[in-house]
Parts: sequence; C-alpha cells; structure tokens
Amino acid sequence: MSNNSVNSSNFVVNLDYSISTTYTDAGGDIPLDNTTPQKTEGAEITTLAFAPKNTTNVLYIENGVTGCSVILTTALFTDDNADSICAKASFCFGGNDEPINLNFKYGYIPGSTSSVTYKLRASRYINGDVAGRKYGGVCNAYMFIWEFYAWV
Repeated sequence: MSNNSVNSSNFVVNLDYSISTTYTDAGGDIPLDNTTPQKTEGAEITTLAFAPKNTTNVLYIENGVTGCSVILTTALFTDDNADSICAKASFCFGGNDEPINLNFKYGYIPGSTSSVTYKLRASRYINGDVAGRKYGGVCNAYMFIWEFYAWV
C-alpha cells in the first residue's frame, strides 16, 4: 500500500475538452514512414487552448477520431510547432469505405503555466467515409485534457 494518498476530490485540478462533428476530407495523408508528422500534413480536426494551474502537475491528453483511409493517422501538435509530439496510425480493413475509431493518449509535465494550443490533425476522411458524413452529425472527433495534481 502506498503512502502517497490523495484526496480524490482534489486529484483532477483542471479539465477541458473540444469536440468536432464536422465531416472532413483532409485531401491527403500523414505519411506512414520514419519521419515525424508535420503540421502541414493531413487536416486540422480540432484545437484546444489549455493553461495548466501548476508547472509540476501532469497533463493527460486523450484524442479520438472516427474516420477512414487505407491507413488512418492522427497526430497531436502544440502551438505553431512544425513537429508532432505524438502520433498513431491504424490500418482500415475496409479502406475508404468503413470508418474505424482511433484513439490515443499522451501525458507529460508541462513545466510552465502558459497557455498552449493543442491541435489534432488527421489523415483523410474524418466523421465519415469517402461518400461523406455518417450518423447524421453525431459522429465526432474529440480532445480531452486533464490536469492531475502532482503529489510526489
């Protein structure tokens, strides 16, 4: 048993989210290769500005999209930085006709209380498939950011 007990009501100190139900055809892919995804690849799906309350707290960022491409790729960026800080890809067995869910998580200690704009980019068809939007606009891409109290 750990001696690092925390009052659970104070564990999450900040939370924000962004949800997009917009159908997007990125018009291009984020390459599946050994290069860092760039802010010019794919399309921007959603953004969220977030200012941590403490420099030593932990940020936990969860992103998800429903979409399709032969290889669906998502990448997370900060502010106007060219390089992605995290990326994930998945093969779509149905190609451009069968959407899948692709989620990923990223955590780090920000080291600053300055606001950072997090940007989720993705390849090809988001919130639908090659034929267009699916599920009448309730299909979504999302970004949640939690700030956890650093008790250590």
